Order: sequence, then structure tokens, then C-alpha cells
Amino acid sequence: LVALFRTMLSITGNWYEEDLQQINSHHKFGALSSDILTEYRLERDKHEVGGQSPNDLSHDGHEILEGLKSSFNEIQIQPFFSFIYRFLGGLRGDDETVKKLADLLVLFDTYATSNKLMNPNYFLFAGAKK
Repeated sequence: LVALFRTMLSITGNWYEEDLQQINSHHKFGALSSDILTEYRLERDKHEVGGQSPNDLSHDGHEILEGLKSSFNEIQIQPFFSFIYRFLGGLRGDDETVKKLADLLVLFDTYATSNKLMNPNYFLFAGAKK
């Protein structure tokens, strides 16, 4: 979905990567999707060196929740955003257009994670010590 959104926004001039307008084959779309998945996993653009600490990537959400629940009684858990936190900075256009696009994308992200259409990239957990 992120690859689709970025490509569509690039075509309209509302995304910073103009070269995405050249995505015109399954191979190119697949390569873009793979690059974006790596970007989100490593918390960095593909051309950047460094990024997430290897320790930050040592456990997934399921393992983190298991650890939390072993020490805390869950009071509430709230899934948070899936993709938006690495998306908004790439929007381009006049202020009014960017605000409308950003609001729509945030709405979709929260809708999709709340309805389990997309996995959240992080979550908020409130608990009481056992």
C-alpha cells in the first residue's frame, strides 16, 4: 500500500521522489515494495547508513507483548500507526493540499490498524505490576 500511495502521489507531483512515476511493471513495483519494506524494518531510507540499532530489531511486537504481560497485568493496549510516521515528510504541494493529504493518510492508517487490515508498527501498552 505504501508503494502504491507513494507512486500515485509522485504522479500528481505530491511526493518528493519524482522517479516513482517510472514504476510501470510488476518487477519495478515489486522492487519498490521490497525497498520500502526494508526501509520500515530498518527505520531508514535505503541509501542511509546506520539506522535502527540491531538491539531494537531483536524482538518483534509479539515477543515484546509476551515480555510485558509476564511482568504486568494488562490494563489497556492500543495499536498505533502502521506506516504514516515515515510517510508524511515526503508529501509535497501547497500547505492546504499537503494538510488534506496528510489528514486522509492518517485517517486511513488509524482505520486500517484499528480494524486489523494492517499491522501496527508499534503500540501503546498500559499495565500494572503483578
